[in-house]
Amino acid sequence: MNTLTARAKVQRGFTLVEMIIVMAIMAILAGVSASSFVWLNQSTQIRGAAFDLVADLDFARSEAVKRNDDVVVAPVGGLWANGWTVSAAGTVLRTRAALTGQVDFAAAPGTLTFDGSGRASLVTVGNFQICPPTGGNLSGRIVRIDASGLSRSTKAFCAA
Repeated sequence: MNTLTARAKVQRGFTLVEMIIVMAIMAILAGVSASSFVWLNQSTQIRGAAFDLVADLDFARSEAVKRNDDVVVAPVGGLWANGWTVSAAGTVLRTRAALTGQVDFAAAPGTLTFDGSGRASLVTVGNFQICPPTGGNLSGRIVRIDASGLSRSTKAFCAA
């Protein structure tokens, strides 16, 4: 009898009730954190699109100075979300692929032209606002181009 009492006191493993409670807590935490991962993914894609655009604008500006000729940055198919091309004298120098469904341009100029001195054409200077397609209160990015042709990316608020 002493051996049965000793074995009963030594408990190994978990009961079914304990396992169900732990699984329920894990499911609740996973559900709460899933929305944070969606936001993080959108934010990362928006930031990446803005930095890609700034890199291509800087490339276009430097090519314009190097060639002492106009270099045009234009959207593919008229929509910046479809990607863009950098071209000079009819030759495509660089192409950027279409953006994913998590990124949209809320505002953008039609095209952007850099002249031989690296300045952006006053007709086409504008800001690019990059936001998630659903709007909401997520932060986006604004790529600002000044008349001298310099571009920079800053955080922005995307209105619904």
